[in-house]
Amino acid sequence: MKNAVVLILITIVVWMGVRIADLERQNYAMITGLCAPETPSSLPSTECLMSVKSRESFLWDLFYGLLG
Repeated sequence: MKNAVVLILITIVVWMGVRIADLERQNYAMITGLCAPETPSSLPSTECLMSVKSRESFLWDLFYGLLG
């Protein structure tokens, strides 16, 4: 039982780390203009936000996401 709880908690922490890094990557792309919208009043395209590589490594996105 104890091992199952530990495995579930580790899975949750890893999943949250991936999501934090993904959100930080999208945030940085919007701030720096890597995914500029078509018009000033519209939002950037979802395809661009999902595929943009804004920093050198996933770990940098995670680092900045945890700091901010």
